Amino acid sequence: MQQTNENLYVIQIDNKQGCINEQGNVVIEPKFEGISCFYNNIAVVKLNNKWGFINKKGELVIEPVFDEAWPFSDEGLAAVKVKEKWGFINLRGEVVIIPQFDEVLGFVEGIASVNIDNKWGYIDKTGYLITEIEFDQAGSFWGELARVKVNGKTGFINKAGSIVFEPQFDSANSFDDEGIALVEVDGKYGYIKKDGSWLWKPTK
Repeated sequence: MQQTNENLYVIQIDNKQGCINEQGNVVIEPKFEGISCFYNNIAVVKLNNKWGFINKKGELVIEPVFDEAWPFSDEGLAAVKVKEKWGFINLRGEVVIIPQFDEVLGFVEGIASVNIDNKWGYIDKTGYLITEIEFDQAGSFWGELARVKVNGKTGFINKAGSIVFEPQFDSANSFDDEGIALVEVDGKYGYIKKDGSWLWKPTK
């Protein structure tokens, strides 16, 4: 059981979950097998071993028909699992990206990481592949760039799917607000810039 956000708090009675408000009043009767955090006034709930979505009144806005589901992102899409495959739905519950992936990460900056056969790539909100499914790991986009890993080395790509830094780093942080990231090469540390150049080449 977890605390929700947006001023509602999960309670559990006889293994069923509901929500109270800040005054301690029950606003969603305990009848669900699970409730996620509310995000944009919608929460994921489990009912009869399937997942759907409710509003803050506890009303089902998307029927529980999914084997698993994640909260909606700022992009207005939620990842859902059907028959062992992941896809995405919109706020009306319409499937916009057919379940076809073994794993997914949520949309960030209009792009999501997806996995098929233990390899990762990226799609846009229409489901179009902006890269090949070729990476060992593929992080979410932050500040226009994303970390990818190939053969144990980390690099960065942009939203066009182009490599900005070839996978060469043993480790790498995400870029900060100034567009700088700390990277490690052979036990040495340096700083790279988002434009693909070095701010400081690795030293011990």
